[in-house]
Amino acid sequence: MGTIASRLSTSARVRSHSITVIPNPQGVAYAPESKKLFAASSKGQLYIYDGATFAFIKNIDFHGDVDSLRYDAANQREYVGYGEDETGAIGVVDGSTSERLPEEYKLGAHPESFQLETSGPNI
Repeated sequence: MGTIASRLSTSARVRSHSITVIPNPQGVAYAPESKKLFAASSKGQLYIYDGATFAFIKNIDFHGDVDSLRYDAANQREYVGYGEDETGAIGVVDGSTSERLPEEYKLGAHPESFQLETSGPNI
């Protein structure tokens, strides 16, 4: 199991909290509007936690290596890169409801990394 550390004071180098139940953690993103923490696992799961209390909210199964996460604050959406080779895609989770949306972008390859356009609709 990997560890996701939060509230890490870089100057004092003191960890105030850890989440240790995520197998092979990859990417992490925070949604300040809903105060949620999203953590990706290469075991195919997206884990969602309350960003203030670190209480587990739910996990979403993406059936493949989940690693790259990008948060779109304007639309409160979490974009999730996942899959293996031919099944690679970018899925979407509603940041406020923590529900997976039907919107999906099939890529035909694993999206090792991607970026969101800062003021436009492009990924």
